[in-house]
Amino acid sequence: MQAEAATSSKATRSPQRRNQQQQDLQRNLRHFLSIASAGDLNTIYRNRPVWATNDEKYLTETALQVFKSVPSAKLAVLNYVGLLAHEGTHLHMSKCENSHFSVDASAIEGAVYRFAQVFNQSLNEIDTKEWATDMLRWSSLLLAEVCKQNAGRRATNGPAGPLTLVELLRVYVLCPCIEQIIDLLNASIKFLLNCDPESCISVIVETAKIYGANFDWIITHVGTMFPGAMVNPLLSVGLEEFRTYVTDLSVREAQLPQMTAAQLHEDYQLKFRSLSAILSHLARQQSAELKTSLRRLLVESLTTNGVESADLSLAFLFKLVTFSPNVLRVLVQEANDLDAHEEEQVKQRVQ
Repeated sequence: MQAEAATSSKATRSPQRRNQQQQDLQRNLRHFLSIASAGDLNTIYRNRPVWATNDEKYLTETALQVFKSVPSAKLAVLNYVGLLAHEGTHLHMSKCENSHFSVDASAIEGAVYRFAQVFNQSLNEIDTKEWATDMLRWSSLLLAEVCKQNAGRRATNGPAGPLTLVELLRVYVLCPCIEQIIDLLNASIKFLLNCDPESCISVIVETAKIYGANFDWIITHVGTMFPGAMVNPLLSVGLEEFRTYVTDLSVREAQLPQMTAAQLHEDYQLKFRSLSAILSHLARQQSAELKTSLRRLLVESLTTNGVESADLSLAFLFKLVTFSPNVLRVLVQEANDLDAHEEEQVKQRVQ
């Protein structure tokens, strides 16, 4: 009888517990939405604090509960943290521009740091390339948008005009919120380079296509942090994009309206500009990996006679150097080295 009573009691408590958990979850979701919807980019950059007047616990506790318990809400939490990073950046820049600026950003900076810890941990716990790709896309778009929103202000420009990309990178790295987002970007790239480098490069190239010059400082960072690991996937993705572009033109251009064909050209030009920007940075850094990869691609394109893919490889290289004088210099040097090597081999055979 006692066993039956205990079983009955557990059965009664189980639905009650589930109901309570459901109520707690709904309450957390409502609370999170009320916090996250307190402002947007327009309100952040109007010099009125949105979240900065709250304490760190208020900014993080409910959002982290939602992040951990509601998988479908993860992207919403990322979006919220992005807004916090925007406000933290704006307050940091305002303080740099005016030493008397009095709004304290420490709660937001602490909150972004806490979120970054959890997000970084989630890369290992969730351990899927889909989540790493989401994280990379989010951090890339966020950093580019931060640059766009803060372009033109005194903190991101020098006395004589715009900062160089390296100088701009230093300015943003000194911002605590942006430092955390860059760390997440690095972790996402590192994860994807080990399992799906093409997806990693595609996200970076697509973001660069969308934001153009506002993403160049991140390209500088990525090229510096991952010079060796980036080169082969970059060239592989770039060559595949070029082949797709040429195929689309040859098959579809005659069938496409003039405006659509022009848009096809424009879309590809934007993608190629992004690819060239990264490779150009690596060329300026005298990347040994870039030299080796360009040399290999050049040899393959010249030694595979009559193969269409090889012809496109050579055309791809020509297209690449028209966008980047730095890559042209590397390619010319490698071609000269190849020529000298061939001459030496001929001399040895003659002797």
